[in-house]
Amino acid sequence: IQLKYHGKLIVATVTSPHRPSPPMLPNGQEEQISGKEVGKEENVNCNDEKMTKIEQKPQVVSTKNMVYVDVIIPVHNASNTIEEAVSSAMNQVLPPSFLEKEKMKFSRIDVAVCCYDDGSKDNSFEILKRLEEKYNDAHVIGQKLNEECTIVSRLLIDSAKNKDNKKTVGQSRGAGYARNRAASLRKKDNIDKDNHYFLCLLDSDDVMHPTRIVEQVTYMLSLDQNDCDRTLLGCKFVREPEDSTWHYTQWANGLSDERLHLEQFREITILQPTWMMSRKRFEELGGYIEAPPPQNNDVENGAGRQHDYQQQQQQPTTAYKLVHPQYDTNETLRLAEDLRLFYAHLQSNGRLKLLRTATNVPLVTYRHTPNMTQSSRTPRKLLLQLRTKAFEDAVLLKDKRWIDNTKSDNNSGNNDTISSDGFIVWGAGRDGKEFVKSLRTECRKKVVAFVDVDEKKINLGYYVNKDLDIRIPIVHFSLAAKDPDVRRTLQKDWAEGGSGVGSCNGFDKDAILGRIDKGRQKRVGDGNGIDDVVGVETLSEKVFDDTEKESRAIVSDCPPPSKRRKLHNISSSSSSSSSRKNIRRGNGDANQSCDIHQLEKILPNLPVVVCVAMYRTNGVLERNVRSVGRTEGQDLWHFS
Repeated sequence: IQLKYHGKLIVATVTSPHRPSPPMLPNGQEEQISGKEVGKEENVNCNDEKMTKIEQKPQVVSTKNMVYVDVIIPVHNASNTIEEAVSSAMNQVLPPSFLEKEKMKFSRIDVAVCCYDDGSKDNSFEILKRLEEKYNDAHVIGQKLNEECTIVSRLLIDSAKNKDNKKTVGQSRGAGYARNRAASLRKKDNIDKDNHYFLCLLDSDDVMHPTRIVEQVTYMLSLDQNDCDRTLLGCKFVREPEDSTWHYTQWANGLSDERLHLEQFREITILQPTWMMSRKRFEELGGYIEAPPPQNNDVENGAGRQHDYQQQQQQPTTAYKLVHPQYDTNETLRLAEDLRLFYAHLQSNGRLKLLRTATNVPLVTYRHTPNMTQSSRTPRKLLLQLRTKAFEDAVLLKDKRWIDNTKSDNNSGNNDTISSDGFIVWGAGRDGKEFVKSLRTECRKKVVAFVDVDEKKINLGYYVNKDLDIRIPIVHFSLAAKDPDVRRTLQKDWAEGGSGVGSCNGFDKDAILGRIDKGRQKRVGDGNGIDDVVGVETLSEKVFDDTEKESRAIVSDCPPPSKRRKLHNISSSSSSSSSRKNIRRGNGDANQSCDIHQLEKILPNLPVVVCVAMYRTNGVLERNVRSVGRTEGQDLWHFS
């Protein structure tokens, strides 16, 4: 076992039973370890146990194939859960299947469980100090997994209460601040830069399963160096209680790597307590955004908070930072740290991966603690504003396909150019309207139209918001279809209740219209494509077989031939250049009308952002979206 004796690290043999531990230096550097004088006998006392002769030959700890992992745990009022979280990280093992492998990609995993107490008002830090004594009796504990691999673990703790700045004692700076402090606890001066070094994220109320670190490290090492440094790796998780946020759990666990990217603006597609990334990547991103220190007079004075935020933004940085210039304050900067770093990673050419183990078992237990977690206190409106800004920065203001789609109007007879540098919002319901209202003014001006499948919304003609001075037309989604034949088929089907994509025959009305069903979903298929991600139990049971269709050829909710549905409720007007300028209702007088003929010409060429929840309509929404002929991740993004 290794000990410290009079400030020096020595290797000794214990005469009485003691927990074995592999010899190692604090930072794994390769060098000789000896007593005061190698080859001389020396006795030391430790905990009243007699130590005998120091080994005659120097011991060497090799750093070849050494992997370093820092488990980052922010702690705030977590006295009921922190011990189990720490214990789960300290006692990692090798998966049974790995024992059969002849060669490992690493010979040693050096784990530092790094906990930073962020102003807890309970006894969380006292528990951490007790755990530190328990686990670090000899400064390191270890487990030899087989002849070729060893995991050694240590616990590192700190707290704002250890600092001299009295203003921070007992005051929370937010999870982002605490994660940054935890990530700085291990001294890195003697760590060889050639060794792999990863950060593994965990919340103080969650539990990592025993093989998580080895499984995720092995996957990261299977990537080439460039991919490894650009990858944010997640893993499957199990929710506790089982039925809490079941819809998010099922969605997040079932996404393919392609859909992790394509659905990035709907929600964080990889849960933060499952993250692993290289330390190099974390440092490139500048870590988490931190709020300024709280001040005594920083509660009522909103203007002061905004002023502090503006001063903070003057600090030079090269990494993308998701901070809203209008809505973020010193208080809100403490929130949504995972969402901010997630989009910073993607904006910096990052990649997303989800580890699926050979046995398909989850590697993290994600606990739901009502009203205790920071995420439960984050306003929904703030999350919407930040996601909208991320979408603006990555797509609306950066992607050329969304900036300018100008094309010549060959049918006008005078070679007019149709200004089609806007985009379409799919869904004139709550999500679509809130998205439009959250856009900055220059981006809101580019909203050309809402498209929808709801007859009542279409019959309204426009979405009008006098406060924002906007008037945006609402039309049937078929007007956005690129292929003329598909467009005609969709329009005929909508008007007459035919048998196309939106057919009534054999389906209930909600299924036809793509309305959201909140019934519990079940997985179908392998999760690698948009069609087989989920099926709604309550809705799929309403699809009739061929025999039932013969006896129920027409559903009573389908429109009779004499009552044709409208594609829009917009009157025709002069197709002068002035009316064409007024097509984009996001800009100008809310009382103006638009030219439907011009609208019909430009809609098939515009990109689309879908603000209707996916996987809730038995596939109807997804089929309708595909029918308009856009490409996901290019000229079409899902946002809700």
